[in-house]
Formats: sequence, structure tokens, C-alpha cells
Amino acid sequence: MGIVASLKVSKKAVDRNRAKRLIRSIIEELWDKIIPGYDILFILKKEVVGKKRKELYLPIKNILEKEGLIK
Repeated sequence: MGIVASLKVSKKAVDRNRAKRLIRSIIEELWDKIIPGYDILFILKKEVVGKKRKELYLPIKNILEKEGLIK
């Protein structure tokens, strides 16, 4: 699994790193449900900056379910 947050997301490293930490914590929570054997890459968009964890959890879970990566 990889998370990419380019300068287009935010010029501030603090914002980019916080967004990556939020995504990482959500993935860690869902890790046991994710089917092994896949490489997953999250490319963040600027809309992610400033959002809370609870606002990001459901969209990420829905994306993984839609792609068939959750048991």
C-alpha cells in the first residue's frame, strides 16, 4: 500500500503528512478485511486537506468494497 500527496494537495508539508496519516490510520483499521495479494496506491486530492477522520472513513471503505478488495 502506498499513499501519494503531491505539492498540488497542499504546499505545506504539515497538511500533506496529516492527510497521509489519516489515510494510513483508516487502512490500518480495515487491514484485516482487505484481501491480500494486491498493491494499493492512494493518490490524494486537495479536497482531503482539512477533513476529519470520520469524513474520510466511509468513502475509503466504499472505494475498497466497490473494487472488491474487502472480504
